[in-house]
Amino acid sequence: HNELAMYDKRLEFDYVLMSRDNRIVIGGTRYPYYANDGLSSGNNKAVIRELEKSLFTTFPQLKGTPIEYKWGGTVGYTLDGDPSVGVMGTDNNIYYGVGYSGHGVSFAHTAARIITDLMAGEKNDFTDFYLVNRNLPFAGTRSTRYIGFQIFKRFMQ
Repeated sequence: HNELAMYDKRLEFDYVLMSRDNRIVIGGTRYPYYANDGLSSGNNKAVIRELEKSLFTTFPQLKGTPIEYKWGGTVGYTLDGDPSVGVMGTDNNIYYGVGYSGHGVSFAHTAARIITDLMAGEKNDFTDFYLVNRNLPFAGTRSTRYIGFQIFKRFMQ
């Protein structure tokens, strides 16, 4: 297995890699931002079509290849792109992990380790990590976030 992967900074897609069974795995950022912090209903067909278009534009020799699995959903971003993991509440009994910024699957393992250590009351390199109980930067009002995201998307294209 060659384990090659590719990352596209043009926002056509986030990554393309080969799975162990020689399938192409692609993930993308052609995501919409819904006004008033609305959530995606799940597998957004328009976004999936854009990813397919990007895949076949980048690799035209794959045109006509069927796509077996497609999925999508809402992604939680922070203004600075870094997540926050920690504990809160008047009784310090609410544990959280937020703002994975599109890296939820890979970061979830680390977040789970941090939360587990926090719950156990341990003090270590994980619980001292800068992402623990950090203050998230204020991203503005709902309307400001929507306008800001539209400007960001235009700038990045």
